[in-house]
Amino acid sequence: MPAFNYVLIKGNLVAKPELSYTPSGKPVAKGRIGCTEYYLDKDKKPQTRALFFAFSVWGKQAEAMTERLNKGHEVIIQGRLSFDTWKDKESGQNHSKVYITATAVYFGRPPKEHPDQAQDSGPEDLYPDGAPDPNQPAS
Repeated sequence: MPAFNYVLIKGNLVAKPELSYTPSGKPVAKGRIGCTEYYLDKDKKPQTRALFFAFSVWGKQAEAMTERLNKGHEVIIQGRLSFDTWKDKESGQNHSKVYITATAVYFGRPPKEHPDQAQDSGPEDLYPDGAPDPNQPAS
């Protein structure tokens, strides 16, 4: 089977993405997206866990994203996982990072301005028959 590297994630921006340019002038935006995972614990009680992922977006979409979006804005990021390694110049320690290289970003709802506004959908909306048990294989 050929290798397959595809990511599709919906969440909210942790902060406004930062725009920079490569030496050749190509725009790149970097940021982080947060989302909530819903699952059942060993006692079958619904649980949630916050997940955070770094991402990069290139080209015109990077510029559009940094012009229009702010912290808390809902986005859907489509792309692939990428892996970088580097050596710390001061300590000599090796570091690595997995992040999403976006091929498309879909802009969703803006951040909530008032705490009494409707909340994001919970597990009951995503899984009408109950959240999946992470200890069981997918069916």
